Amino acid sequence: MLPHGQYFGNARNMPSGKGTGTNLPRSLRYFSDRIHRIKQDFLLQKQCPSGKDSCKIRKSCLHRNERAAVAAPPQIMENNITDVNLQQAGTGISRSSFSLMLPFIFSTCQIGAETAFKKEIARSFPDMRPAFARPGFVSFKCGGDVPDDRRCSSLLRSSVFARCAAVSMGKIESADFDRIAAEVWRLTAENRLFVNRVHVFCRDPFPPDKRDFEPHIPPELIDLHRSIIAKCPQKKFLGTGADDLFHPAENGETVLDVAVAEPELIFAGYHDVPAGNVSEDCPVHCRYSGGIIPLTLPPDAVSRAWLKFSEGLRWSGFSVQKGDRVLDIGASPGGCSQFLLSLGAEVIGIDPGETAPAVRNQPGFQHIRSKVRGVKHSVFQNVRYMTADMNVAPNYTLDVLEEIVTKNNGSIRGMLFTLKLIHWELADQLPKMLERIRHWKNGSHSGFADVRCRQLVFNRQEVMVAARTAAARDTG
Repeated sequence: MLPHGQYFGNARNMPSGKGTGTNLPRSLRYFSDRIHRIKQDFLLQKQCPSGKDSCKIRKSCLHRNERAAVAAPPQIMENNITDVNLQQAGTGISRSSFSLMLPFIFSTCQIGAETAFKKEIARSFPDMRPAFARPGFVSFKCGGDVPDDRRCSSLLRSSVFARCAAVSMGKIESADFDRIAAEVWRLTAENRLFVNRVHVFCRDPFPPDKRDFEPHIPPELIDLHRSIIAKCPQKKFLGTGADDLFHPAENGETVLDVAVAEPELIFAGYHDVPAGNVSEDCPVHCRYSGGIIPLTLPPDAVSRAWLKFSEGLRWSGFSVQKGDRVLDIGASPGGCSQFLLSLGAEVIGIDPGETAPAVRNQPGFQHIRSKVRGVKHSVFQNVRYMTADMNVAPNYTLDVLEEIVTKNNGSIRGMLFTLKLIHWELADQLPKMLERIRHWKNGSHSGFADVRCRQLVFNRQEVMVAARTAAARDTG
């Protein structure tokens, strides 16, 4: 059985109105998200001379999914598409069907962040329009000429609020594992995909930490993953550890995404894992099912900050080594400091509040019970990293950190801190806040060249910011 009841509430089916393309016959659904690429192929056929060599050149110009499109006569041009021409091309599609052929991208996010997410997409991708949505799940209809999988990769790299994203291949209305598995592989075959890994996930029932909930993959979906893998018709293409839902995807792999939006409403799609730097070109979250890095809070952890900064360090790509000196602002009760101490770092915790005995009694930890403005400047020197998790307005956090940076001797190479979105409208100001951080002067350094922001899986109504100097970025 798929998660329901306490996990989703009452099931609701996706409306099947005009423009979704979900009611097209099976022979047409294959073209539903790629017809604009067929037209590009037609144009290239006319521009390239005939012959075997020119055919290779033409194919090399097309993206992988474009090469999967059905070939058609070169007389069918961008401005000369008729019903007769399309039928002669063997597509089975009439000109009037083009309005239904726009592709979709679906994504999960934190419950409550949907509006901020949609506004972010409207700014960054103006040709994407919100479509079907549920709390924690949003889909977008895509326009323009950018290939859908490239757009999906760009969204994964740049979005603050997207936890994961996939190009939609279609929906499945069933709760039966065998039927779901069969339909998933049918859609995969229709889209000519060679799948290396399968991710199965669902939207969250609650925001993080509400009713003691932490984002995770429910056991029922682990069973569904096994059923899908067992029915895979091309197991030779599966990557290392593909039978383990929690095994991270590797560079260059194509991932089949199976997202449960409702107990009997499943979306199937795919995304490509880029090859490149994990923290920039290839966000670590796109390697894991549903964008959820499998982390659990240790029994002896004094607060959830342990989870947040454990995830944050993986996302940022920062490498905290044994003996590194770290300044932890707003340290009480000590969850972040506790995590840093477990890595062998030397931590200076600044907070007027008290830290837990499990933290303050550890060797390598120094607690300064004071506000930042009351701390001597010498404390800020020779610090390699700075973390902060203060339950205050974002601008107050930025004021405090900027004061420390300007008093530092240039030793700070990276910062990892949260900004509390006391109300969701503050998300609109995030670009200006990040630009402000880029101009902070850090000793002899000109500023922070690499500044990124993301709402992590274990964040509450807040975002995590990672900033590092050009020297730190160039040396890794």
